[in-house]
Amino acid sequence: MKVKYGNLTKNIKYVVSKINCGNEVTILLRVNVGSRDEPDSMKGISHLLEHMFFRGTEKYPTQKDLTVELYKCGGDFNAYTEKDSTVFHVTVSKKCIEKGIEILSESYYNSLFRDEDLKKEKKIVINEINDNLSEPSTLMLYGLDELVFQKTRLEKDIAGTVETVSSLNIFNLKNFINTYYVKDVVVSVSGNIDLNNTISLVKKYFNKNVYYDVKKDVKIIKDKKRILYYDYYKQKTVFRDKYIKKNVEQSFIGIGFSSYEYKDDKRYIMGIISEVLTGYLGSKLYERLRGKNGLVYDVSIGTENYIDLSQISVTCSTENKKENILKCIVIILEELNALKYDTITDEEFNASISNIVENIKNEKNNNEYLADKFAEDLIYNGEPVLLDEYIHKFNSFTKEDIIVVAKELFTKNKCKICYTGKDKMILK
Repeated sequence: MKVKYGNLTKNIKYVVSKINCGNEVTILLRVNVGSRDEPDSMKGISHLLEHMFFRGTEKYPTQKDLTVELYKCGGDFNAYTEKDSTVFHVTVSKKCIEKGIEILSESYYNSLFRDEDLKKEKKIVINEINDNLSEPSTLMLYGLDELVFQKTRLEKDIAGTVETVSSLNIFNLKNFINTYYVKDVVVSVSGNIDLNNTISLVKKYFNKNVYYDVKKDVKIIKDKKRILYYDYYKQKTVFRDKYIKKNVEQSFIGIGFSSYEYKDDKRYIMGIISEVLTGYLGSKLYERLRGKNGLVYDVSIGTENYIDLSQISVTCSTENKKENILKCIVIILEELNALKYDTITDEEFNASISNIVENIKNEKNNNEYLADKFAEDLIYNGEPVLLDEYIHKFNSFTKEDIIVVAKELFTKNKCKICYTGKDKMILK
């Protein structure tokens, strides 16, 4: 693998990575803005904007015009919004690389933002919001974020509310772009490509800051500095739980803890903990929750990582009975607490590291993964981090590192629990 990176303008960077096989190329545009950057009155604007960039441009005035050329190249155009970023990605066969870069550029610089399109996209987004609010599993995740990220801009859902989305207009959207889409932007391309030719194409189509003609919105400009929460996990807090009444067959359970900033290597330990506890059917939580007690079908550990803090959470579902819910919670907390006392065997630890390392190796020719990863690296680390460096990092960790992290994170006062169920329980 070969990687090159640099600056396109003062505020736009590029990173291109050449892999050794395949005919597919991923072209990705990452903007360092998400729901955490939104004023309360405009919650959901980042996500709504993501939708609007697909509605047509000066050169490609309809959604079909914008995507049919990529379709003919065996590719597609998609996007996603997170709490700290908005990412647009095009996938095409490598013979169409210039067309892919050109369409991504056209969408970024020359979207039309018509009122009639906004009305339609608001309806679509509001349907999406209502769909999510009807899902008990999603409500549990929303509730867990509110507990773990309490009193921060990370506690609220990315999509916003029906009220805030309904209130947004073209004036708001263009001002948001002019304020937030002009800094910490990365164009990332990955595939079996010619590096120098690809850099030339990126420079050709991304050679200026984005700007849409509109009168300035003082509300957005005043709010443009991101609020950061370094050392949030160290702050004094107390155990909290949230109950969501749902009289359905399954109860959904989430147990979460705030954690380290992006540049803290201890956040990688959370990946090892995830493998030790939930990596395969013989791992600790699977063995106890599923194998021995038949309480769950699936249990997983996930993380949310941001520049200033992160979250680690254990989630599962079980039959909606008080005794089952309580038993799941007790078993999960017991296993998290046990990590403080050198209960992981050498075999379990080494198997987890081996699994992580082999999965990293499997990504060495994954153009979609690499385009996304190197764009994130450039924002948070200032340079791309090669996969061999991650392998070296994981091979350097020991069981003692897990003990340190478990003692720092898995304490009663840091623990947050959200669950759905027929009945509320008293958790202490």
